[in-house]
Amino acid sequence: MDAKLVRADKSISTNKKAARTARNQQQPLIEEHDFELRLLKEFNKKLDVLIDQTVSTDPDAKHCYNMLKEQSHLDDLSSIASTPSSVRSSSTRSSISQPSRTSSRQA
Repeated sequence: MDAKLVRADKSISTNKKAARTARNQQQPLIEEHDFELRLLKEFNKKLDVLIDQTVSTDPDAKHCYNMLKEQSHLDDLSSIASTPSSVRSSSTRSSISQPSRTSSRQA
């Protein structure tokens, strides 16, 4: 399994360099940020599953988890994180594109 990960990392690195060279860009590409974000979301989901398993089997852990969650105001953030990015981006696009359509109709 480790050999596969090493090959995948090398492939990612090579493709990253090729994409940056093709676009004449030294900074990370938008696609790189997207890839990293997807990896972080996947990691977060795995952690959520592990936390849920632990909390469901240990009442003391559940109490501690709920207390820490309240202290850090994670309930407020969970509603933001649970909104799919496609919904947020489409609503942003529609609110941005609407004024330009109305102004072109008036002209």
